[in-house]
Amino acid sequence: MKGKLSLLTLLAFLFTLILPSMVSSEELQPVVIDFYYEDDFYYYYSTFNGCNVAWDNHAVHMISTQDPEMGENGDPFVVFRLDYMFSCDDYPWMRIKLKNESVAPVFEMHFSTSTTGIVAATCTHVDISTEDEEFKEYIFNVPERNIASMHINELDHEETFWTGEIYELRLDGMWVAEPSGQVPYGSEMYIEYVAFFPTEEAANSFDIETYRAARTPKPTATPKPSPTATPEKTQTQNTEAPKQTGTKKDETGGGSNSTVIVLSVVGGIVVVAFVAGIIIIRKKKT
Repeated sequence: MKGKLSLLTLLAFLFTLILPSMVSSEELQPVVIDFYYEDDFYYYYSTFNGCNVAWDNHAVHMISTQDPEMGENGDPFVVFRLDYMFSCDDYPWMRIKLKNESVAPVFEMHFSTSTTGIVAATCTHVDISTEDEEFKEYIFNVPERNIASMHINELDHEETFWTGEIYELRLDGMWVAEPSGQVPYGSEMYIEYVAFFPTEEAANSFDIETYRAARTPKPTATPKPSPTATPEKTQTQNTEAPKQTGTKKDETGGGSNSTVIVLSVVGGIVVVAFVAGIIIIRKKKT
């Protein structure tokens, strides 16, 4: 009898350990930043280094206005402050839809999390096609690409900086070479959406049209504006890019962590109650 009770107790303990992972893998939904609608475009709050940004063709439209041939960096980027935070560990996979009209062969991004601000080590590169005529989609593992991109800044980290909870996303978009990007003057890129997933399978099976159809409330699309004209080239002086600042938000998003905790506690209580019932019955029989 004692052996059976010990076995039941061990099973109850193992159940409480396994339950959180079972629930979290099923409940984690994709985190989507969708620029198809103009309302979502206004997540962005700042641009730097000669980045002309507008909402055009149902996407973020980036145009580089710096000229490396004149000694400028050619490193345009736009920063988006998320209205909630999510765990980098829970969402290692990213899917992005973009149209790269430039000759830049690499997509670049950075990020701010609860453990790090935007630094050289948050640089993340992904190879893309050039001079696109249509939108294309790319799926990649963020921590793996982050580690693989360390050498760009002559760093030798073996662990990713994609940790903690993310609250800020910096889209550099185009990158050609060091130092700082060297993106030619007038280079353009469109980004339609960015999404994060818990697994590669979830990223591959994601359908943006299904996601948009289920949005509540469904955003109202605004009339398509006239395309943004490429600014005329003018002589400029080298200036130091303003330092990026950001205040971490206190709120967290998704609610999945609290759900997992509640279910774990309930599951543990049920199992313990079951074991206690068996003990009481055994005692009554004896």
